[in-house]
Amino acid sequence: MNIGFFVGPECAISGMGSGVLKQAAVWAEGLRLNGHDVSFIGPSKDGSIRALKEFDVIHFIHYGHWLKKFLNPNLDSSRWFFSPIIDTTASLFAYGLLARLPLQHYLMAFGPRVLRDFSMRTTVSVRSQYEKAIIEAIAPDARIDQVPIALSIQDGEHCRPKVDLPSEFALFVGGMFAKRKNVVRLIHACEALGLPLVLVGNERPTPYMRRVAIEAEKAKVAVLRLGFLDESELRWLYANCSVFCLPSLIEGVGQAAMEALYFGAPVIVTSIGGPSDYFGDLVEYVNPNSTKEIAIGIRSAMARTVDVERARRHLTQYSPESVGRILLESYNRNGI
Repeated sequence: MNIGFFVGPECAISGMGSGVLKQAAVWAEGLRLNGHDVSFIGPSKDGSIRALKEFDVIHFIHYGHWLKKFLNPNLDSSRWFFSPIIDTTASLFAYGLLARLPLQHYLMAFGPRVLRDFSMRTTVSVRSQYEKAIIEAIAPDARIDQVPIALSIQDGEHCRPKVDLPSEFALFVGGMFAKRKNVVRLIHACEALGLPLVLVGNERPTPYMRRVAIEAEKAKVAVLRLGFLDESELRWLYANCSVFCLPSLIEGVGQAAMEALYFGAPVIVTSIGGPSDYFGDLVEYVNPNSTKEIAIGIRSAMARTVDVERARRHLTQYSPESVGRILLESYNRNGI
């Protein structure tokens, strides 16, 4: 089977720093391991609409205004699949209302409206029950299949980052510039516990990132901002942190938390979004809107003894090859 992955332009520009592009890359790896060809195509390719005819399956990944050109009713969408990758903090009611408003020319409603209209034309591949509920709220008649993300983790060298690290510390890995990641509350929770915090990831200049920087500077515990690190340094941090924290206001899955769990870290994740579909009872779930409850979750997680073998057995269901088979079954089940 010849499969084309069409990834949104903002993800392509961000490169592998984009979590969406990372998910797409591991899905592609899984399909290739199952003997199929996968090519990445996108708006940068001249004549991208004409290029769609070259493939047995077109899988659109992420959503945005760029999808508008594919809503042409003259285009054959019978071989199209769509993974919207939704991490919205809007309520289901608000999102559904925005999606139904005929305000395509207004930015606020345009994204949800395109998401609704495109979902009605394709088979929608969701990552979690939470994401499924969003699609059902905005496009009740859409064809929906649930396909998990795939996790590609390689054991390898562990290299301690070349900074002075405390003996105990909480760890966050992700786009700390985004308000959705809730890093300010995490700083306050660690401050309440007297626990140093290590922040790793993208520090794109946003108003929220400026607030993170201010709160980190004035915190009464050490808050270390390390930026991007290589995989060997991440492995060391996962294996040696006191607790890994992802108390996002909403999280689609929590791929970094899955990686941390694989290397034996106690983990807290948000209770809102898709994580409960992936982690079961292996982590502590926290209310992301309460600094106090985040702190309580951190303390509870640090008191856990992580059964690394059990955690790794659990995570094998998300291996690229296993998820690739699920994705192929979805393609075949929906008429490809």
